[in-house]
Amino acid sequence: MNIDPAYLYPDIPTTNILNESIGGDAFVWNMGDTPLDFMGFEPGAYTYSPNLIDTFYVSLTAYTDEGCVDSTQGFVAFLNDPFLYAPNSFTPDANILNDIWIPIFSSPQYLKRYNLDIYNRWGERVFETTDLNQGWDGTYQGSPVQDGTYTWKINFRWYDQRAFELTGHITLIK
Repeated sequence: MNIDPAYLYPDIPTTNILNESIGGDAFVWNMGDTPLDFMGFEPGAYTYSPNLIDTFYVSLTAYTDEGCVDSTQGFVAFLNDPFLYAPNSFTPDANILNDIWIPIFSSPQYLKRYNLDIYNRWGERVFETTDLNQGWDGTYQGSPVQDGTYTWKINFRWYDQRAFELTGHITLIK
């Protein structure tokens, strides 16, 4: 059996599963996403649901007309963890380049709840949003803040109900 790719993402849930057995006359597959076995079936391009489990164990049993039996097993795994890119600096100087600080998720459609807070060096919250598409423009109460290092905190819930809290620093440069 050949499974390619063996690692899937929620955005790309399809893999190719091929039977590479030699000399078999009948084949029974279990794709790992149901308790059912399938005879007379070749999976080929097979799509899994990322919302079920993270790893699916695929088995193939080959039978010959002479009564010989052989089997093999493989797996398909979802890389379900969210990927986040949070820039470490920005320059809100009104030149249209790098004026807004905004974190970027690899699969934003899988966010179920989102909250971003940014704090100054004294722990005062200078920005907050629950809108994934809203970034910080380097102001507080309508006025530009001073250059320096700020702390960000992101709380979010992923599609499978796992909750995450991430923190980091951002340098504001004018």
